[in-house]
Amino acid sequence: MNRKFSTAEKGKGIDQPVEPTRATRVRVPHFDPAELVHNHDLMLIGRITNPKIQKMWALLPFLADHWKVSSRPVCADMGHERFQYQFACEEDIQLIMANRPYHFAHWMVILQRWEPTVASPFPSQIPFWIKVHGVPSHLWSNAMLLSLASNIGHFESSEIITSSARVRVMINGLKPLIISSTLEFSTGDEVKAELVYERLEIHCSLCHMLDHDIKECPESEERQSHKYIENTQREDKC
Repeated sequence: MNRKFSTAEKGKGIDQPVEPTRATRVRVPHFDPAELVHNHDLMLIGRITNPKIQKMWALLPFLADHWKVSSRPVCADMGHERFQYQFACEEDIQLIMANRPYHFAHWMVILQRWEPTVASPFPSQIPFWIKVHGVPSHLWSNAMLLSLASNIGHFESSEIITSSARVRVMINGLKPLIISSTLEFSTGDEVKAELVYERLEIHCSLCHMLDHDIKECPESEERQSHKYIENTQREDKC
């Protein structure tokens, strides 16, 4: 008759040792990166803002097909929510850069020209045309728009027409959007300007970050927690 094995013999109920995550540190010998850097002159580096929604395998061919350039760019997933495109000529890159910002699956995509950096925040810069609301038209000026842009990012250009004033600004897409600004004029007058970002897709309407919506906002959870505590304290006093 076959002998029955005990629980201990089967290994059941016994915590198995967890293998530690393996990692190494490698010292790379010195080499001249000049030629490699030259090969990256026609490259754009991008970042998705919401990896839960924006799937890299779908984004890469979509943008490559969407861009109407002389030759289809070669794309690659770089990991860490980043990707790259290698273009055939400078004219193609200039065309793509001029038409920013881009979005995919209704979330923004950050796209910058390649730079020789290993900084984790790169790429982070995204340009927007921003309409300035709430400022009387007699105060619209290029000087006002330049001052406003310099306060929230890097000024690129401005446009004033009969019906509107707007400014194109390069901002850090990894930080909250600035949606209003108080303008102080030399006359002593102060005006609150509301900033409306053109071609802005889904983002958080509470903290104004680009990487989540209000349903997943940490500030929303914190406010709900504070509200619950306040209600509980109020009930205890009754």
